Amino acid sequence: MPAPPDPARFAFANAGRLLSDTFDALLPPNRMSVADHAGRNRWVKSPVGAHLERWSHDTAPYLTEPMHWLSDDQYDTVGIVGPGACGKTMIAENWLLYTAESDPADLLWYLNTDAALDAYVKGRIEPMLDQHDPLLGHLRRGLGRDSVAFKRFRGGRAEFLTFTPSSLVNKHVARIVADEIDNYDESLGDPLALLNPRRQAAGADSKLLVISHPDRGAPIDAPRTKQRGIMAVYADSTRCTWWWRCPHCGTYSSPHPGTSRRMVLDWPKDAPLDEVQAKARLVCPTGCLIEDGERYAMNLTGRWVGEGETIDEDGRVTGERRRVKTAGAWILGVMSPFTKDGIGGLARAQAQAERAADLGDHEGLRQVMVKTFGEDAPAPWSVSTCWSAWRCRCSRRSTRGPAASRAATNSRTGPSLCCSGAAATSARSSSATSISAPAACRPIRCPGARSSPSMPSASAVWNRRWSAAARRQSARRGRGKLSACSSSGARRTGS
Repeated sequence: MPAPPDPARFAFANAGRLLSDTFDALLPPNRMSVADHAGRNRWVKSPVGAHLERWSHDTAPYLTEPMHWLSDDQYDTVGIVGPGACGKTMIAENWLLYTAESDPADLLWYLNTDAALDAYVKGRIEPMLDQHDPLLGHLRRGLGRDSVAFKRFRGGRAEFLTFTPSSLVNKHVARIVADEIDNYDESLGDPLALLNPRRQAAGADSKLLVISHPDRGAPIDAPRTKQRGIMAVYADSTRCTWWWRCPHCGTYSSPHPGTSRRMVLDWPKDAPLDEVQAKARLVCPTGCLIEDGERYAMNLTGRWVGEGETIDEDGRVTGERRRVKTAGAWILGVMSPFTKDGIGGLARAQAQAERAADLGDHEGLRQVMVKTFGEDAPAPWSVSTCWSAWRCRCSRRSTRGPAASRAATNSRTGPSLCCSGAAATSARSSSATSISAPAACRPIRCPGARSSPSMPSASAVWNRRWSAAARRQSARRGRGKLSACSSSGARRTGS
């Protein structure tokens, strides 16, 4: 009679685990939004130390509603415009966790280069998956070994790809993340036109998340045909802007360009950079000066207001949001709690870049506005000779920064004459809580500029400066530099 086999030589399945997995497969999926799933299950690394903290919607409240959009059948595309370090990529990370654990599906995540893909997956995605092993471990075990670009989980997969023609072939999924689309290779054409066919088979269940700095964006009031990249997605979306309450007067306003009541960043003009950083303040439309430490409470009162909706000074929203298939949100640097040195650091960066632009380094200013503030790049004119021509000359002009003039001009929509009672620069009151317009204010112009005190609209400037012919001519001549204002306005001359 043969001897019985030695149990130590054989691996046996765990009957209890098999039974548990069988019953788990019969359970219905968890019905919750991406935002609710993040609030219940997401852990993030603490900004100080190596320990983990539970996700809190109070840290960056402006991220909550965009995460709800990813679970809303009303939208098939979500576009997020924003600067670096504002949390927009965390929306995609939370969507990945939600997809793996709560609502399985195949997901593609596109980045611009192989180096960026390798660094991001190894530095962010793999540590995040390891941190959530109690949540996802049983969904990943026994499915084979993962690679950097390929992550398996029960019921689906996540692929991380570089945006190239070959990575778009034979890819058919329900969910796509297009990360930093403004840095994709322009020669490939419109990214959305290439990505949308990859999700056609999923039909109404498909979803595309597009996030990026506005590197290719035109000013917000430019014609739609001039917008490119993420700003083109935003232009076709619900166009949501963030509105928050002033902690002093209680008035709701928005930090976004083009809004009816804009809160601007202010600092002492021509002051040393350390003083600029120390004295930077937000100024609400009624003149209240807001410290950096008050932004946390302001964000808790904030809300997204879309095109078609209006919000009054007390925060009451009326009207119906534009009904389109794309939801869009625009995050700005002044909203972010993750910005180094707060609004003081933002003011210092812009003041330094503007001073460098006066010496010819316009690319530095563009990078600061796009990457740090999350705003469209300024037109390539001289900051000192042309933008100053749109400002008002006041008795205390030296005490004000350029942000105050942007409040009056509503950011590139043309100057308001402060002598007519519009927003203007002036001396601060002794209580430093309000701003009044002195009677001596008057508009100024560059010497030799057109006789009319009104300046051209931003759209006209954009059309003139960035026509196709001008771009080709600039490429042939190389990088040019601005001359002083002439009778036809600022012009570019060869270097």
